[in-house]
Amino acid sequence: MTTPGSSYQPSTGGMETFNIAHGFVESLVRGMRNSFLSDSDYHHLTQCDNLEDCKMNLGETDFGPGLADESVLTPTVLQSAAISKLSTEFLYLRSQSVAPLSTFLDFITHEYMIDNIMLLLKGTMSGRDINDLISMAHPLGLFKESTMRSIPTFESNAKGYADLYQCVLVDTPVGVYFSKFLQETSQNLGSAGEVRNVLEELGAVVTQFSQYAPAWSVHTSGASKSIDDAFYERDVHQLELAFEGQMHFACFYAYVKLKEQEIRNLVWISECVLQNQKESINDFVPIFSQHAPWRVKNQRR
Repeated sequence: MTTPGSSYQPSTGGMETFNIAHGFVESLVRGMRNSFLSDSDYHHLTQCDNLEDCKMNLGETDFGPGLADESVLTPTVLQSAAISKLSTEFLYLRSQSVAPLSTFLDFITHEYMIDNIMLLLKGTMSGRDINDLISMAHPLGLFKESTMRSIPTFESNAKGYADLYQCVLVDTPVGVYFSKFLQETSQNLGSAGEVRNVLEELGAVVTQFSQYAPAWSVHTSGASKSIDDAFYERDVHQLELAFEGQMHFACFYAYVKLKEQEIRNLVWISECVLQNQKESINDFVPIFSQHAPWRVKNQRR
């Protein structure tokens, strides 16, 4: 309890004021947690014989409305619909938020903006059509169309990158990230031996950290699981924990990243169904699964 004349002021977004500013949006994202596919949903999908069966099973989930108008389901169509759904949900959360949460959510979109810029730069260097590249861009990282079309017009050299930053990227939210990078001439790794040396150096560093060492050991042990999957499993475990606490912004970031993993799962399963690779169809990382290794381990205690 404060006394008259006290200099104490509650911090914006602190425990004593968090629900006033952000409680509604937090309740929304926690409600959206129920939209993740369940263990039974994944089981039904892995039993499908064709993509039409997948569409029918997804019709009973939150993905149903987005796929209802698709006459033919393909992994690409499924991925596009899932990303569109994520984008719509995220933008709704953003529209309901106030600072500093709104700023935090804006920072989440910066990753997609950077990915889109790199997509345009690399795509045009490979001779891809700009319209095709724009259609492939992530909806959460879009700029104005004039900006998107301007990015690939600069030369692929140090001067061109500097001009790109000064003329276009400087006015974007991610311009600061490119201010140094785009003014330097990028140097690609050469031989496979150079790549191998870099990986060995990376491994020497990673193994010093207990939280990363188990995932890296998958790469060095020759296990059937890829190092990507090992890190995905670790990420899912950490991201799920964000929903165990309250009055923080981590659950918003976790929701987006877990949805990304769910989309990877759907694409993997649909590709396996399409190619009749049933022996590999279960090689995905489910979200909030009761059979997750870390959850089973805790239940045994």
